[in-house]
Amino acid sequence: MLGRGVPTPAAPSDAARALLWTAAVERRQGSRAARLRALVGARSRSYRDHGRVVAAHPLPPERVDLARRLLVDRWSGQSLLDDPVTGSETARSRADVVLLGARRSSAQFRFRSFYLHPEPGQATTLVAQQRREPGQESPLLNGARVQRRARGRIPFVVPRVLAAGTVAEGLGEGVTADWALEELVDATVVPARENEQVVAEVLELLGEGWSRLGTRHVPLRASQRAAALAGFAGLSSDTSGQVWPEELDRTHLAARVRRVLADPRPMTMGLSHGDPGVGNLLRTGDGRLVLLDWEFAGHRHLTHDVAKVLRSSPDPVASTVRTTAPPGLTAAMAAAGALPWNAQVAVSLLVFLAYWRDRHERAVARGLGERSARGLRTMVQMVDVLLDV
Repeated sequence: MLGRGVPTPAAPSDAARALLWTAAVERRQGSRAARLRALVGARSRSYRDHGRVVAAHPLPPERVDLARRLLVDRWSGQSLLDDPVTGSETARSRADVVLLGARRSSAQFRFRSFYLHPEPGQATTLVAQQRREPGQESPLLNGARVQRRARGRIPFVVPRVLAAGTVAEGLGEGVTADWALEELVDATVVPARENEQVVAEVLELLGEGWSRLGTRHVPLRASQRAAALAGFAGLSSDTSGQVWPEELDRTHLAARVRRVLADPRPMTMGLSHGDPGVGNLLRTGDGRLVLLDWEFAGHRHLTHDVAKVLRSSPDPVASTVRTTAPPGLTAAMAAAGALPWNAQVAVSLLVFLAYWRDRHERAVARGLGERSARGLRTMVQMVDVLLDV
């Protein structure tokens, strides 16, 4: 216990924490991974904190060019390296740039470190997820396993996983980090102006991939059905005037929701990326799409991914109106007597909305209440469109 009058040590900033974890992975896992062995023994480097990214200073010109091309705000088109400098750090790491993840907290801290190299095929990237449960790995490691299986089998470019593992107590705080080292694909951020086109392209490629990998059909679990019913009941009865679209009849939509959730026909399941929205895509020079961030990958309802893509559209409701079942899945769905595709997408949205209140309250606490409310209204409108039969 600290004595009276002794100041409590300040917690490391997000930038410092990411750099410390990066150095810990380089140091402790170097003997196990050939690509990381070359990173051991790094000298102390200075870094500038730009808020969303932390960049070594100075960087060789050829690495600056690569970083500026890769780390771009897709909405403004500006390099993240142009964001104002908010601080500086020093670390014994060879990482050139660190990109901090969203929704950072002590139990949910994620980042990606970049080892830039001008030669094709030599650049790598390290993604890490901090956790506090010593005996339970984060989704990142399972996602890396799924990523390895998907590579070469689906019509997206999937970065190769070079190594993966865990660092225990890398910061000396009783916390652990899971990590995966990947090849850095030579590609650029998809600009926001191409969103609508890319949404349609992604849905087509996802359907093609599912046709290749195969599917199965399983009824919705009773626990999911009950949670979705309860969540929607709470949403439709909310009187705050923020989360329900005023133009929709609550009673009429609630009746359709109860009907679709009571339908016993099975859902289509298979390999799911988990979050294939436009923000997790890059475009290669020859026009292919790179699918990143596989930490939520697994086997689940395929329309979970469809809902994620639709929500990343510039106009999710308009994109939902145009939604159709992938041609390669229709025969298998018919043979299994599956729930119609649009109804499956609606069910996936309802399953996500089951815990809307907790998510919304956390968003409000972070000052993002209006953004969360807008997203909830949009999802309700999407459900209304999908069940409009």
